[in-house]
Amino acid sequence: MTRWPLAALLLLIGCDAAPFVPPTLTECATADYPAWQTSDYVLPYPAGRDYLVLQGHCGSFSHASGSPIAYSVDFRMPIGEIVTAMRGGTVRVVEESFADFDNTRGHENAVVVDHGDGTRGVYLHFTGDGVAVEVGDAVAQGDTLGLSGHTGFSTEPHLHVDVRSGCPDACTSIPTTFRNTSANPRGLIRGVRYVAQAP
Repeated sequence: MTRWPLAALLLLIGCDAAPFVPPTLTECATADYPAWQTSDYVLPYPAGRDYLVLQGHCGSFSHASGSPIAYSVDFRMPIGEIVTAMRGGTVRVVEESFADFDNTRGHENAVVVDHGDGTRGVYLHFTGDGVAVEVGDAVAQGDTLGLSGHTGFSTEPHLHVDVRSGCPDACTSIPTTFRNTSANPRGLIRGVRYVAQAP
């Protein structure tokens, strides 16, 4: 397990961003998204499963436009569901010491996967002691990373994911689509359930 100083962890976590005032026109409206049919990414759960999107890109609660985590997705996911790698890479960060229902900012259990091209996949809110990988592990797309939970800044059990570029210096989320589900040319939409198909 790698423990980060609080300041560094605050840059890493997804739903615990500092408040800011979103611009009138969201960045998501004009962003350049990769073609979903050939995306490098798949949904972060096993084929055949489906989950509801609680908050998508430029969401009004904590993913607002202008935030470093604007291009994040929150899936409603009960505690103990399998979380899988959106893309293969090397595990760089693991945190799993916090308990469910703690709901304290900065107490997000997390996994970060380095994709080897300057991007990293960030997965947050794992259940306590629920991470199945270790720092340095190589993971393939679809491999199990751990079990979902309700840790840190979380109003209900869910999984937060995003893909970031510019790491490790200035990690900023980027527009992301998923190839193993229904059409999502502008990213996943709040209030829609997405079924993971075989990649």
